[in-house]
Amino acid sequence: GKELAAQTYDRAITGSSVANEATIVRAFAERGIEAHPREDTFTYNVWRHQFARQVRKGEKGVQIVTFRKDKKGETVPASAYVFHISQTDARTYRAR
Repeated sequence: GKELAAQTYDRAITGSSVANEATIVRAFAERGIEAHPREDTFTYNVWRHQFARQVRKGEKGVQIVTFRKDKKGETVPASAYVFHISQTDARTYRAR
């Protein structure tokens, strides 16, 4: 939820994975999208909870390698998918 998104956003902004940056830029460039990691390219949860944006149904993300804590508190590699802002829409809420 929101707490995980905040942690993911913090890691995205402060992290320094050059390999992921190159992967992101290259993969989106192949789709004709100029991406700037940590500026306009984030995970689904970060778009949803930090920016109130929704990734459109059917959009394909770019897979990256990140790290998370396992049940023992050890840091382990994990896969994540990032999406470009052009794959999202501002979330709208209906009045009830």
